[in-house]
Amino acid sequence: MENWPILTDQDLERCAAIVRRRAELGRDPAGQALRIHIASMGDNAGRQLTRLIKHLQVSKIFEIGTCAGIGAAYMCSAAELRGPVIYHGMEGVEAKRQIALATLAELCPNTDVTIHAGHFDDSFEVALAAAASLEFVYLDGRHKRDPSLHMFQRCLECMPNGGTLVADDLSMAAMGDCRKQFRTHPRVQSYTTFAKKEAYAIGAM
Repeated sequence: MENWPILTDQDLERCAAIVRRRAELGRDPAGQALRIHIASMGDNAGRQLTRLIKHLQVSKIFEIGTCAGIGAAYMCSAAELRGPVIYHGMEGVEAKRQIALATLAELCPNTDVTIHAGHFDDSFEVALAAAASLEFVYLDGRHKRDPSLHMFQRCLECMPNGGTLVADDLSMAAMGDCRKQFRTHPRVQSYTTFAKKEAYAIGAM
């Protein structure tokens, strides 16, 4: 993390806009019913993720578990500082998917957004194929050991040139030994822990 860039005033302004959007959703009755404020990424994690995206200089993002698009907004807005961004996400709750589309349309105008609908068992392979060759993955969906290990492995198979995969919620009991399995995978070159997440540097095939 010491090599990640410090946030500029422009970065902080963009992060503040995302914080306001999350707060607005938290006050909205529909957002309250969907527990958006609780389920969405907080400011500290968002700032750290912004620094990571700037450090990696990515232009393509694949997110498993978009929710209301708050985490996606941090990632895409940071990536937009270098130019156009391609974002593919997955969200199983249609009401959340619609909120995410509105969030990204408002906060990330220079991002080509696709959010795949439906249960992850049905949408994952479709979304993976549409995202094509991956360079950055944010894994924050299903939160169970076997599905998470499967999605991790499949994402690596679609990352022929290497890249970065960030995993969230690895401390959940249902995730079992995912953290150990991820860390010891032969293509994982190194990992960094930040804001209760782990970023894995993936080597090329």
